[in-house]
Amino acid sequence: MDSDAQHPSEDYLRRWLGSGLTGCSFAKSFARRAGHVSFFTWVDEPSDELLGNLDPFLERSRGERTFPFVLLPRIRTARQIVSLLALLRTSERWEITVAEWPSGSATRSDVAVGLLWKNPNGFRAAVMGFAPMGSMPVTRRAPYVALALWPGDQENPHFDKSPTGLVSFADANTGLAKDAHDKLWATSAKESRELLRDPFDDVVWMRRVAFCLPEVDVTRELPDLRA
Repeated sequence: MDSDAQHPSEDYLRRWLGSGLTGCSFAKSFARRAGHVSFFTWVDEPSDELLGNLDPFLERSRGERTFPFVLLPRIRTARQIVSLLALLRTSERWEITVAEWPSGSATRSDVAVGLLWKNPNGFRAAVMGFAPMGSMPVTRRAPYVALALWPGDQENPHFDKSPTGLVSFADANTGLAKDAHDKLWATSAKESRELLRDPFDDVVWMRRVAFCLPEVDVTRELPDLRA
């Protein structure tokens, strides 16, 4: 179960984010600075108790203007991740989607699963998933399974590309001047595209995808989920 004591996985994930292995210069910068990332760590099996803790944690992070990470270090398999997704969608605040693979992607049978959380203002926040699995895009192959999102609204004065009613990490107000913001944006895009070159995954498309999971596991746990 979660605890007020810091779980060792939190520091490990923070260091992984700060290493730049995600290809995102913003994540690298914020992970290295105190007070920008908040963690909720759950070490039991996903349950209704976990579900009841998630909304308060995300809303608290929203009020504190931090980037929240839900860390699940005991989840090890795709089937466990799909079971977690099945639990989340029992709440009206969470929504699961399936994304079609973009043109140019390598042929694969994995399922690209999107996860959305509805914030208090009605914006649907696209969740970024992480997992130590080969089916995941290389920039999301973290040491642990985790969920992360921007719980705020469309607040970035230098970014206006999110569809109406949707938010992603790109919508966070970084507090940077436009020149500094655009420089980090260009660096992130270049490094991400380089990392995702082979096998190819589209950087923009990935904003809508939380997990890429083997079809057999998705079909077994969520047989009604369709693209």
